[in-house]
Amino acid sequence: MNASVQKEGFDLSSRHDFGNPSEYLDQCKLVVSYYLFIGIDTITQSVHYLETEDGYLQIIGKTDFTCPAIIAQFKRSIQPVKVQIMEILKDYIKNSRFAIGFPTNAIQNGLVTKEEFDSLIADLIAEFERNEAAALQNPPPLTELFKEYGLEPHPNENGVDQWLASCPRCRKFHIYFSNKSLRWGCTYCGFHGEGEEEFRDAMKIIKEGSSKNGK
Repeated sequence: MNASVQKEGFDLSSRHDFGNPSEYLDQCKLVVSYYLFIGIDTITQSVHYLETEDGYLQIIGKTDFTCPAIIAQFKRSIQPVKVQIMEILKDYIKNSRFAIGFPTNAIQNGLVTKEEFDSLIADLIAEFERNEAAALQNPPPLTELFKEYGLEPHPNENGVDQWLASCPRCRKFHIYFSNKSLRWGCTYCGFHGEGEEEFRDAMKIIKEGSSKNGK
């Protein structure tokens, strides 16, 4: 079968629709199953893969209570399929952990063994710890501003320049900011801007809206 959508990327915020894999999940092969900690509970997630006839590699995720979904789709590379899937899975876990959760340990072998998956998670945790330590040595200029508003700024841990703060508008996800620029923004609700003055003006609007709604 061919990919229903000829696009590449991750589905982290429902902005990519790569199609419905429920119709052909029985054709997919297991990558690995693992426990996923989602903040208040631990669930099971299974990851499968499919190589399409038109050269795409689909990564499908399924949890205890969600239907199968294509969480990533990329053109097939010249790497062995296992190597490419491990790289995709690593990037997916890094970038989805604040919105979806973080794996604890593998529970079922597939293309990737339990030992290989647990080693990947251990490497990620060590990477996060190194990045956090380095980031705290050089916090972005906007850090104190976000502290002033009680938004709990902290390192993203994906990189030494990446930081997060609670989004004051949607109150569900994070503002992303860094020490490479004065830009800030929430990819979930679109709250964004640049610099301290624009942020303070935006906060006034949020406060005025809350007052009108009686909050």
